[in-house]
Order: sequence, then C-alpha cells, then structure tokens
Amino acid sequence: MFIPQLSNVLNRRTLYSGNAPLNDSSNSNGFSLDTGGMASFFGGEVAVTAMTTVHLDPARRWLGWEQNISVHHNGTVLEETSPFSALLMKHSARCVHTEEIKGRRTQPIAVTITELEHAPNDQDVLCTPIYPPIVAGIPILASVGTAVACGVFQDWFSFSLIVLGILVNGISCIVIGTGEFVFQYPKPRVDVPGDGVLVSDKDKEIMVLKGSGDAVKSITSGSATLHFRWRLWIKWCAILLVFQLIMQILLLPQGTLFGQIMFIGSLGVSWAYNLWLSSKNKESIQEEVFLRGVLRCPNAWRYSLGTRTSAVVFMLLALKPKDPGKILNMLLPNDTPEWLKFKDDILSRIRSNKELHFEASFFDALAPEYDKNLMELLYCDAETAYTGYLHHVALSETKKNTS
Repeated sequence: MFIPQLSNVLNRRTLYSGNAPLNDSSNSNGFSLDTGGMASFFGGEVAVTAMTTVHLDPARRWLGWEQNISVHHNGTVLEETSPFSALLMKHSARCVHTEEIKGRRTQPIAVTITELEHAPNDQDVLCTPIYPPIVAGIPILASVGTAVACGVFQDWFSFSLIVLGILVNGISCIVIGTGEFVFQYPKPRVDVPGDGVLVSDKDKEIMVLKGSGDAVKSITSGSATLHFRWRLWIKWCAILLVFQLIMQILLLPQGTLFGQIMFIGSLGVSWAYNLWLSSKNKESIQEEVFLRGVLRCPNAWRYSLGTRTSAVVFMLLALKPKDPGKILNMLLPNDTPEWLKFKDDILSRIRSNKELHFEASFFDALAPEYDKNLMELLYCDAETAYTGYLHHVALSETKKNTS
C-alpha cells in the first residue's frame, strides 16, 4: 500500500489561472509565505490576554467579529483578584491629587480621606464601559475587507479561513461575554457608621474611610467571582477553536500568495487591536470597575504630611474613632515619658473637641524632667495636623455646597 508523504499532500496549489495579484504565473520562483511562523508571531498570548477582560466591558461582547489566530482555552481560570482595599489605596496614590500640608518634614506620609456615599448591594454584577466601541470597527472592517478581496479573486481557501476565524472569534466573544463578574461581601447585621482606617507602612499610606458599615465592609472584605451561564457553550467554543487551528494548518498552505498575504494582514490588524486591549493593566481595569461599579466614584482628598506623628494625629481628627487611644498607641507605640505626656494631652483634646494650638506659655508650664525640645517638635506636629484638618474641612464643605 502506498502512503503519500504529508508534504506532498499539503503542497500549495492554485484552483484557478486567473489574473489575481501575486498568482503563480507572476511568482515564477514558487515563493510562499511561512504562514505558520507569521501566525505564531501574531500569536495567541495577546489574544488570550485581551479575552480575559471581555466580561467586564458590556459592549465588547458583541464586537469580536474579526479574524484571529486560533487560541485554545484549557478551561476558564480567573486569577485571584487583588483585595479591593489595596486597589483603592493604589488608585489613590496614582490618581488623586496630593496636597502638601506645610510643616516639619522628616518621614512624609500620605493620608487620603475617602467619603463613601454609596453602599453597594451584595451580588452586584460588575461591568462598566472601558474601551471606546468604535475602535473595534477597525479589525472588523479589515477582516471583512480581506475576506471580500479573497472572494473576488476566487481564493476560496484563504476566504474560508478568514470567514471561519471571524465566526469562531465572534461566537467565542459572545459566549465568554456572558460571564458575570459578581461582587460579594459579608453584610453587617445592622447598618451603622462603619468609618475605618487602612494603613500601609510599606507604601507610607494611610486611608480614612468615611461611610456606612456596608460601604466600608465592601472594601475591607469584598471579593469578586466570575460566573458563567453558558458553561456547555464554552466547551463547544474550545472545540471550534481547535477545529479552526487544524483548518489553518491544513488549508492555509493551499491558498495563493495573495490570499496568504490577506490572511496575515487581517491577523496583523487584529493582533494590533488585541495588543491595544491588553496594554491596559488588568489591575487598573479592576480598579476602574470597582470604583465605578461598586463605590460609584467616591470623593477623595489626599494630603502629604511631613512626619508620622502629624499624619497619625491628622487621621484621628478626620476619623473621630470611638477609641482613639487604641489607634494612637498602635501607630505610635513610643512609651517614653515625653511621648506618654504628649499622647495623653492630644487624646484629651480630641475627645473634648478642643483646638490643637499651643502657645509659648504651654511649653513654659511643662515639668522640667521633660525634654523640652522633643516636646516642642511633637506638639508642633500636632498643630500642623490640626491646621491641615481645618483646611480639609473647608474643602469638603465647599465640595458639598457645589455638588
């Protein structure tokens, strides 16, 4: 029995002798594109990265009708989302304008005050417009245009592969786009003010959260899970993608040089589009979805204070906790006589809503055993924090009156 070699079976051949551009008569040297190598250059990693966020943008589900290299999804894996508290702090550091509070500067720490006016619902579906839909028209038009060009010059192998890629990619986007990014968090039994504070010693960041218990709980304990309604269809999409890959391997060499160029050209445009989609950091997309979909873009103010002491006092003034002493001792654990005296005075004034202004006579009245220079530095830091807090109150009131 004679078994022909695979290379002889898959040799490129032309089904017509017309006047197509770059046909066999004009290609006397038998030149053929290394379509497999070029397709791998426009490979599936970028396409997979772009596909992982399709469920977050409602418009992209319907805009996947372009030719793409076949990529096989081995199951659907959702990487663990970053804690929303960390996302919020990173967003604050990157996007919120920082105002410097004048005063002594040794170890600057940023304090962000976030007002959570919206309490999210448990089991909310997170999605928000991320990319302008009009951009998706570029790869769609390129894929349709190259398919039409192959059809006009009767290169039906290349035509069928481009059309197959359009259909498979479009169907896959619709199916994967049915996934719902569901936000969930343990709701408190009673909706009470849940003001809280987030501290990152590594990034020298403090964040004060002002709002209801639900709103604060959604940040500190919230999580998101991807749920699919059409699980069976995902398996069929995987089969279609494998079928597309096999067809590309078997049939693409049978097309004309012109058809192969059209095929690679459509892949190149889709690759550039997917590269643009995947260029946006996934964590920044999660931030955007969380801030818009869950917190509804809360008001935030960010201040830079020159010392840890002034930052902690500023935070206590803004937070107004029930037990300020516990937080103060946790963040400023110093227990020398000077520090203990300073913390007692500050806590007493915060609890009684007294001003943190200290005249020269105040320092003259201090007991002689205290280090006067250190005490002046500490109380001046507290006064700086108080001045900054009054400035914040004025900004917050102006914001409320103008909104």
